[in-house]
Amino acid sequence: NLGQQAEAAKAALRCFKAEPRLVPRTLLTLATIYASAFNAEDPNLAQSILTPEVKPSDTIETSAPQELVPVGFRDIMLTMDVYAKDRKVQGAGCQALLKAIEIPGVGLKALCRNGLLRSVTLAFQRFSKSHSVALSLCKVIGRIALADSSLISVEIGITALAAGITLPRDGAV
Repeated sequence: NLGQQAEAAKAALRCFKAEPRLVPRTLLTLATIYASAFNAEDPNLAQSILTPEVKPSDTIETSAPQELVPVGFRDIMLTMDVYAKDRKVQGAGCQALLKAIEIPGVGLKALCRNGLLRSVTLAFQRFSKSHSVALSLCKVIGRIALADSSLISVEIGITALAAGITLPRDGAV
């Protein structure tokens, strides 16, 4: 079950925070789980790794449906913040965030509210020469812009252009 695997990877990520060599592997494991959910033929399989967005406790309850986010999403961003100067962690984290937005049924607005764009842009600002970070940033911005361009600010768009310039010969950009 992908849901159990995602929970186990999230727990491993929390346990391995003191071991920087294992963190990128755990992030890539989450990215693989997210990619498996994207490629799954059964839509229930993808839904098994999604959880309702955590709301602040002081918000007024409404009857509006909650948007779904992948299991471990906030842990990925927290890990990227903790290891802000580690290029491998930033690259693996960006790849995991890229795979997270591809999961069917995920709420893009919820991901953006929880810091998706902040994490990928800060990773690019720190490691602008990293191919995986720049490529992930371009793909994340492109997918969000196609789905809902109102989520992208001018500053984020300029950062994506800067990332695209660093990869002039890459056909994926």
